[in-house]
Amino acid sequence: MGPDDLGPGMTAGALWIVRLVPDDPVAAPLTLAATAFPGVSALFGRTCLRAYPSCGCDACAEDPARLIEEFEADVADLLEGRFSEAVTEHALRFAFLGASRERRRSRPRRRGDGLAGATFDYRPWSRRFTA
Repeated sequence: MGPDDLGPGMTAGALWIVRLVPDDPVAAPLTLAATAFPGVSALFGRTCLRAYPSCGCDACAEDPARLIEEFEADVADLLEGRFSEAVTEHALRFAFLGASRERRRSRPRRRGDGLAGATFDYRPWSRRFTA
C-alpha cells in the first residue's frame, strides 16, 4: 500500500499511519495518521479527511478536551453506521449523524481527482467478543 492508496491528503511524510478495515465491505474504513503539524489526521470512509486540530496554530487555540470529544464522537458515528458520504459532480459531501448531534459538510471537488460519483450509506462495524 502506497501513499496514494490512503486517500486525499494522506502522505508518506506521516509519523505513522494505521488503516482499519472492517470485515463488512459495506462498513466504512478508517485511516489514522499522526502528523508533525497539526497532530492527527483521520480519513473517514473514502473522502472525508479531518484534522484534529483543524489548524494547529497558537492563534486558533483549539481546546484539546473539545477536540478529543469531537474525534471520539466522529469515530463512534463511523463505527455505529451513522456516517455517510457522497461524491457528486461538483462536491464531496459527508454527514455524521450521532445521537446527540448532526453534522453535515461539503467541499468542492478538485478536477482530475479520479473519484467516481457515488453515495455511501455505511453499515455499523460488527462487534467481536473474545474471552
